[in-house]
Amino acid sequence: MTVYTHIDELITLAGVVVKDGRRPSEDDLGIIRNGAMIVGDKQDGADFGKVMWVGPRSQFSKAIKSLRQTSKRKTQLHEIRLNAPAVLPAFADCHTHLVFAGDRAHEFELRNQGATYQQIAARGGGIRYTVQQTRTATTKQLLELASNRLRRLQAQGVTTVEIKSGYGLSERDEIRILEVIKKLKESSESRIVATYLGPHAVPPDTASGASDSRSVKAAYWCEIMTSTLQKIKSKGLADRVDIFVEENYYTLDEAREYLTRARELGIAVTVHADQLTRTGASLELAKMGAQSVDHCVQISETDIQALARTDTVCVLLPASDFYLKMKYPPARALIDAGARVALASDYNPGTSPTLDLSFVGVLARLEMRMSQVEVLAALTYNSARALGLANETGALQPGFSADFVVLGDNWRRLFYEIGHHPVQATYCHGRRITRP
Repeated sequence: MTVYTHIDELITLAGVVVKDGRRPSEDDLGIIRNGAMIVGDKQDGADFGKVMWVGPRSQFSKAIKSLRQTSKRKTQLHEIRLNAPAVLPAFADCHTHLVFAGDRAHEFELRNQGATYQQIAARGGGIRYTVQQTRTATTKQLLELASNRLRRLQAQGVTTVEIKSGYGLSERDEIRILEVIKKLKESSESRIVATYLGPHAVPPDTASGASDSRSVKAAYWCEIMTSTLQKIKSKGLADRVDIFVEENYYTLDEAREYLTRARELGIAVTVHADQLTRTGASLELAKMGAQSVDHCVQISETDIQALARTDTVCVLLPASDFYLKMKYPPARALIDAGARVALASDYNPGTSPTLDLSFVGVLARLEMRMSQVEVLAALTYNSARALGLANETGALQPGFSADFVVLGDNWRRLFYEIGHHPVQATYCHGRRITRP
């Protein structure tokens, strides 16, 4: 066993777990002063990489004795003195588009000159432009680009990352992106959740040679429903599926059909919902059991109250709203109603070209009136819950993975000063994954 000691404040989020992510308050942080944590490190043991005990350092000798008696075997003890002002659960970024090539810096300038998201897309920009860049990149290039982005997240304390496809827009190219994500899973020390987002936009072309947009979409939709979903299931390439429900993209009826098919195949579901216009997708697909509904900008008061009664997590993406110069989701109303709220970067080349998690937290506090505790819960336990991992990561409790962040400053300095994100080290499964 490894015991981590010399921690001024060990933040466990014990109360957030008890409340299952709803209405978190400072009392739910489960702060242990002068704390210690015991982690299992026997390679073939059931507790490998898991938290076995947390508590005051004054009690860890007694805890060790009890654990040894329970296991009925002698165990070696390795102590690591963290000398940290604070240790807290590692962050999870539950909505990213890490695998792509190229950038859309020219579109950033167009938006600043007044062009809308829809106008840029109509000119051949937006998602379709990134699709062209991604299709021409080699698999090796895509893997290198995504690996570099992943390391940047790790340096910020992120151990769990959801990565979507969606920049292929053909069965062959989408599967290639998912295969890149699979290689990342195999080579990275991070925990990665792969999401198939084939219905991200209408493709610029299809193998059928159809030319008008309706025919192109119909051919692509048929390919997804009759072939692609089954292939990604049989190849084990995706943990869940996603769809972009929006005007001129995919309809709510199509989303219902798509998610129904995915659930028949035993694949979890999520959805891009109510970002630019109100489609009703957030509530309708939450009722269908979606793990999360993401964006949730254009939702009504009726939607908010109904979402709070579901088990679905509302994933809010304020960096995207910032870049698009649009209003922010009603986080305050959602949390007060009892909905689970998570935050994520939505990292992508067009509408959220930032991996700065600290900036996401500052926006949440300033623009969505979220408290610091609510931001912490949203980037840890609730983000894990949005990915179906709430029993595995997102808190520092016995049985949870030892995914944690060592801070070089007081935890109250998080999400306060833009550009100051005091993460000194990131641990996943009890192993340090960032360079000293």
